[in-house]
Amino acid sequence: MYGLFAYYLASPYNLILIFFSKENMPVAFNLILMLKIASSSLTMFYYLNRKKEAKWTNLIFSTCYALSTYIMIYGFNVMWLDAVILLPVMIAGLDDLIKYKKAKLYRNYS
Repeated sequence: MYGLFAYYLASPYNLILIFFSKENMPVAFNLILMLKIASSSLTMFYYLNRKKEAKWTNLIFSTCYALSTYIMIYGFNVMWLDAVILLPVMIAGLDDLIKYKKAKLYRNYS
C-alpha cells in the first residue's frame, strides 16, 4: 500500500479532500486543479526572476506557462501536474549546479 500511496496520493494538495463531503468532490478536484496551476505559475515566476531582474514580463511568461495547452490537457490527469510544478525548480537547481557548483536545491535535508 505504501507504493500506491507514494505514487498516486502523496501530493500535499490531496489533503484538501479532507474538508469536502462526498457530494462536493467535483468542487474539491477543481480547487486542487486551480491550486496546482497557480503553483506552476508561481514556480515559473521564481525561476524567471532568478534568470533576470524582476519585470512585469516575467509575470506574463509565468502565466503563459501555467495556462499553456500542455498543462490544460494534463488537467485530466491531475497527479502529473506536480511534475509541471517542480520543473522550474529543478531547472533552477541545475543552473546553480552548472554555474556555481552548488547543489543547494538538490540537498536532502532528512
